[in-house]
Amino acid sequence: MWDMRLSVKGVCALVLIAAAAGGEPGARGAPEPPDVLAELFEPFWASGTMRNETVMFKERDAGQPGSARLLFPPEKILSIASATGETVYEEGRDFTAGEGGVLRVTPKSRIAVTTRSELYKPKAKAGRKDWGPKRGDPGTVLARWDFDPHLRQAAVTYTHAKGLWKGPVPEFAGEKLPRTIGKLKAGGPVRLMVVGDSISVGHAATCMRRDRKPPGRPAYFTQVAMGLRKAYGAKVRVTNISGNGRIAGWGTSQIERLRKRGRDLGKPDLAVIAFGMNDWCRGRTAEQFAARVAGDMDKVRELAAEAEFILVSPMLPWPEWSAPNPKCFETYPAALSELAAKEGAAFVNMTAVWAELLKRKDFHDIGDPLNHPNDFGHKVYAQMILGVLVERFGAPSGAEAEGGQRQAPATMPSAYARPTPGRGRVDGGGSCR
Repeated sequence: MWDMRLSVKGVCALVLIAAAAGGEPGARGAPEPPDVLAELFEPFWASGTMRNETVMFKERDAGQPGSARLLFPPEKILSIASATGETVYEEGRDFTAGEGGVLRVTPKSRIAVTTRSELYKPKAKAGRKDWGPKRGDPGTVLARWDFDPHLRQAAVTYTHAKGLWKGPVPEFAGEKLPRTIGKLKAGGPVRLMVVGDSISVGHAATCMRRDRKPPGRPAYFTQVAMGLRKAYGAKVRVTNISGNGRIAGWGTSQIERLRKRGRDLGKPDLAVIAFGMNDWCRGRTAEQFAARVAGDMDKVRELAAEAEFILVSPMLPWPEWSAPNPKCFETYPAALSELAAKEGAAFVNMTAVWAELLKRKDFHDIGDPLNHPNDFGHKVYAQMILGVLVERFGAPSGAEAEGGQRQAPATMPSAYARPTPGRGRVDGGGSCR
C-alpha cells in the first residue's frame, strides 16, 4: 500500500505538475516532460489534435520497410519524436506519411524498427522463457523480448478531423456518484482508493521506471487525481492497494491484511476497482469474477459505508498471445456492467475501448509486450475515468456530437475470433462461460 502524498510515485506526479506549470527541467539533461494536464483535457474521442500518440514501427512483412499506423488519418503531422523525447524525427529523412495514417521509415531512418525475428521464432527453437504459441499459428512461438519497448516507440502529434472515433465514450455519472461529486464541487478533501492488478500499480508508465527514462508520465490513477484537482480545484488523496498479478478478491484480503498490521486506510469516498486481466488464468467464470468484485466492494464499505465505486473492465492483452481465454474478455465486462447497475456504481468499459483501438492500432503501439498500457494507454484509461467524474469532460458540445457511442459491450478484434490451444489447458484460461 502507498499513499500518493508520500510515495515516490506521488513525488513523480508532483514533478510533472511543476513542469507543466513552468518549473525546472528534468535532471540529467532530459527534455521537459509533456504538459500532462493540458493533454489530459483533450480527450482522444473529442479533440481535433492528437498529442503524443505512440507507435512502434514494425517489419510487417519480411524485407519490407518498418511501418506503423495512426489512430486517425492525419491532416497535418506536427511532430514525431522518440517516445523519450530525446530525438526528433524529420519527414523525408526518417519517415514518410502515406494514405490512411500509415507511416513508413526511410532507408536511412534513425527510427528503430522491430523485426519479425525479434517477435517470432519457429516452435522448434522455442525457449523456456518464450511466451508460447502464436494465436492461430501453433508452429510459431512469440519470442521473449530482449529489448525495451519504450525505446522502440515514437510519439506522434498531429491534427485530424473530428468525429472519427466510433468506440465507447464515457458518460458523466453524477447520479451514481453524488457524494463524491458533491465533495469535489465543495473543494474536497476526497479520498480515492485504487484496488486492482499491475495495471493499477502503474506498470509500464514511465514515471514508474527505475532508470528515470523520460518522459516520466504518471500512471492513470495519478492522472485522474491531477485531473480532478484541475477540474474542481479540490484536494484529492490517493490510497493505492493494488498488487502485481492480482485477481478480483485481492481487495478483500489486502484490506484485511493491512488492517491487522494497524495500517490506517482512512474512509474512502470513492474506490476504483479494476481487475480482470489475470482472472482468466484462474478459470473464473464471469459470475465468479463479478462475485469476487462484489466482495471487494463490501470490504471497502467496511472502511466507509457510504463509499461510491467505479468498476473498470480490463484492456485487452496482445491478441497474438494464445494463453488468455478470449471468452473471459467477452463475458467479464458484461458481468461488471450488470454488477455496477445492481450496486449503483459507475462502469468504465476499457475492454471495448481497447477493442476499438486495435481495429487500427498495433497492440505494441499502446502497450508493453503482453498486457499493460504504455504511457499513451494510461492516458486513455485516465481520460475514460475522468469522463464519468467531470461533466462534459473535454467536449463542450457533448461527446455524442463528436461521433462516439455511449459505452457498449466489447467487440473482440479479429485475432480473437478463432481461439487456438495454448500451453497447459485450452487457451490457458478455464471456461469463463
